[in-house]
Amino acid sequence: MKNLGLLLLLLATLPLQAENTDAILRDWISKQAGIRTLRADFIQTRRLPALRIPLRKSGTVWFGAEGRFRWQVGDPVELLVLKSPGDFLVIEPKKFLARRLSASSAAARAMQDFPMPLAVSFEEFQRRFEVISLGNNAGTMDLRLRPKDPQLAEGMKSLRILFDLATGSVSLFEMTFRDGSEISTEFTCVEWNKTPDPALFLHDLTDMRVQEEKGVHTPPPFDH
Repeated sequence: MKNLGLLLLLLATLPLQAENTDAILRDWISKQAGIRTLRADFIQTRRLPALRIPLRKSGTVWFGAEGRFRWQVGDPVELLVLKSPGDFLVIEPKKFLARRLSASSAAARAMQDFPMPLAVSFEEFQRRFEVISLGNNAGTMDLRLRPKDPQLAEGMKSLRILFDLATGSVSLFEMTFRDGSEISTEFTCVEWNKTPDPALFLHDLTDMRVQEEKGVHTPPPFDH
């Protein structure tokens, strides 16, 4: 009986066949298409080769219509990332500093791979990612990807996403970089399709120094 339990556990975590993988990913992407807005709390863990103890931060993320995005770390706010049509700001309120990033920056490109949605269609998903593996652990899917974008792949080795098979809800988003570092974000208290206050995606820059950054190698804002 003990051996049977171990066998069942092993089978539950085995990688899926290619045809099953495609079907599951198609279903997951179609579920994401129904998410118009999202709010979630998160705990982000950053692991660096030079540090014995990982760095942890908590915060809240909002996704709104037309690609609007707010990533808020700390309370009071230590770091604020705001994305709206035509604008992408990384704000450090305590320093009275705001960086306006170009769409070609590494941060903006990394944001494109944040899971809301990861892709608008399965065909787009295939163009942007190579599937390394997909496992099923009691209904929690463990998806590992490699970005195909050459500029993004220069620094990012792989992505790992945990999502619920039934609902499509993402519980973990993890980026592994070629320098050996890793940024892992766990999501809780997820709310879908509730209209956020439009003011969440705005910030008064009157008293701030604003830096315009055009370089493609600007680091992702998540590693603050």
